[in-house]
Amino acid sequence: MNYLQNKNNDLIYNPEINSVYPMSEGQKCLWLLHQIAPENTAYNEYNAVKVNSPLDIEAWKATWQKIVERHSILRTTYGTDNQGEPVQIIHPMINVSMQLIDAKDWSEEQLKQEILACADVLYDLEKDPIIRLYLFQRSASEWVQMFTIHQIGSDSFTKDLFLKEFQQLYRGIPVKEPLAYTDFVNWESELLKSPWGEKLWQYWEKQLAGELPILDLSMDLSRPS
Repeated sequence: MNYLQNKNNDLIYNPEINSVYPMSEGQKCLWLLHQIAPENTAYNEYNAVKVNSPLDIEAWKATWQKIVERHSILRTTYGTDNQGEPVQIIHPMINVSMQLIDAKDWSEEQLKQEILACADVLYDLEKDPIIRLYLFQRSASEWVQMFTIHQIGSDSFTKDLFLKEFQQLYRGIPVKEPLAYTDFVNWESELLKSPWGEKLWQYWEKQLAGELPILDLSMDLSRPS
């Protein structure tokens, strides 16, 4: 814990100079799962909110483009280097899907089903940006804004962060410079190579030593082979 407290202040804004970085340990897990079952959409997340006011479409697009420019994690694709090690590739520019959809004649149930369908679209992590944007128009003053995002580059906190930034930037409110995710990757790597990290490795090696019990959980669907 002391190590974490002492190192916390090192997490500062640090724009990337290089374009290829190692993945974090969590990203490596999700990358492996994606390689095993690329058809699995369980790690797709989405956020959908109603907007009950007139909306400037061009300003909406420009605001989200600004967010993509600010956060390199949204301009990142994933692959392997020449040694076969998993890496994240940060692009200076990337085309993010932004779809305006006419939903004025849809029922609430149809809207719900379309939102779920958008959230269930497969990602190709080697090619696709991890964020996709949708704007459903219900009337001149009623919209549903939605984005989908893959967990390899996001969690509940960052989803809320992106939405909060959108609300601020759309209104012209200044926002702080973001942290770079690659800074966290470097910090995590240093931690795992430190004496404290060695203690963590030893702890889990001890916990997982020997024959492990089988956790028998009931499931609605069978696991992919």
